[in-house]
Amino acid sequence: IETSNFNNITFSGTNTKTALGAFSITGNVKIENNSSFDAGTFSHSVNGNWITNGTFISAGTITFSGSSDSVSGTASTTFYNVSASNSLFLLGNVNISNSISSSGSVIQSSGTTSILGTSTLLSGTVSLNNLSIGNGKKLVLSQNADLQITGLVTLAGNGTIDAVTQSPTTVEFNSPGSQAIPGLIYHHFSINNGGMKTVVGNITINGDVFIDVNDTLNDGSNNITFKGDI
Repeated sequence: IETSNFNNITFSGTNTKTALGAFSITGNVKIENNSSFDAGTFSHSVNGNWITNGTFISAGTITFSGSSDSVSGTASTTFYNVSASNSLFLLGNVNISNSISSSGSVIQSSGTTSILGTSTLLSGTVSLNNLSIGNGKKLVLSQNADLQITGLVTLAGNGTIDAVTQSPTTVEFNSPGSQAIPGLIYHHFSINNGGMKTVVGNITINGDVFIDVNDTLNDGSNNITFKGDI
């Protein structure tokens, strides 16, 4: 499919549909069950909702430019680069290979975001439900990034979050109940929304610490090193 402008676009049928240029889509994108869309290395803009019931392949960038876009579907959506200009809502499982960025906000209300790259970059304000980072994979926070996590953080093997190389950055643990905090080095560090937040490894906090009045930080018999202001 050559460079094109679309309102709504649906990919159906068993043959893989391949982009040969950049798309500008002012409506919704739907990939139907047993269908595949290969977006190539191009940068595509979407002003609408994205539904993945089939297979999405990309080595380029998807930029969501609508005021309130969403990503959903019965299958996980794997983005190489994904960017939100305003508000983007992740309503299911999402995989990120290279970067996720927001000049507005990215909010995941359900499902898991899995990091697939060895140095995947996160920029802007991104609120995730569950975060999974595989063995040998790394999520790098860019300068002034704000990562908010409301669910579980799973670090397999030496999978990690780098919150200090491009500091200042902020990591917030926002579960309304109990939540486990992985043993890492943080810059700014915050716990909110009530409940017991328990450290499951030694942590170091280089920047400021914020503990909401309704929250409790439990060291879990681990070491917590504070280097900034509390």
